[in-house]
Amino acid sequence: MGKKNREHNSTISSTSSTRQQDETFEYLTKTFNRKDGPIPAMCDVTRPHVDSFNWMLKEGLMKAASAILPLEFETNTKLRVKLKFVSLEIARPKAKVVAGANRLSHYVYPAEARMGKSTYSGTLHARIHGEVFDQNGKLIGRESYDRSLGPIPVMVRV
Repeated sequence: MGKKNREHNSTISSTSSTRQQDETFEYLTKTFNRKDGPIPAMCDVTRPHVDSFNWMLKEGLMKAASAILPLEFETNTKLRVKLKFVSLEIARPKAKVVAGANRLSHYVYPAEARMGKSTYSGTLHARIHGEVFDQNGKLIGRESYDRSLGPIPVMVRV
C-alpha cells in the first residue's frame, strides 16, 4: 500500500474514531441523565470517587506535602541546603485565550472542556521552603518558592 493510501486510511479511522466517541458520549448523556437532573443511582455509583477527590483537595494534598521528607544536600562549596514541601494545591481550571484578547486566560467549566474535546484540568502548584546553612550549621539564608508541577485532571460531580 502506498503512502497516499496509508494517509487516507489513517484520516478515515481518525474521523470515525472521533465520530464513535461523540456517539458514545451522546448515548451516555441520554442514558444517564434526565430532564429533571441526573439519575440518582448513577450519583450513588460515582459518589465515593467524587468524595475521595474532594477530600484530596481539602485535606489530602496538605497531608501529602507534610509527609514528604525534606531533601538535604551539600553543594560544592560545602554549604548545606534543605528543601521542604510546604503546601500543594490544584488551581481552578483555566484556558488560554486566543491572541488579541484583552486577557491571557479565563476560567473554564466542564462543558467547555467537553465541547473542546480537552481535559478539564487545573495546575498543581507547590510551595517549597529552602534553607541554606554554612559549614558550621549556621543558617545563612531562607526563602520560599512557588512552582508549577503540571496539569492534574479535575473530577466533577455527576
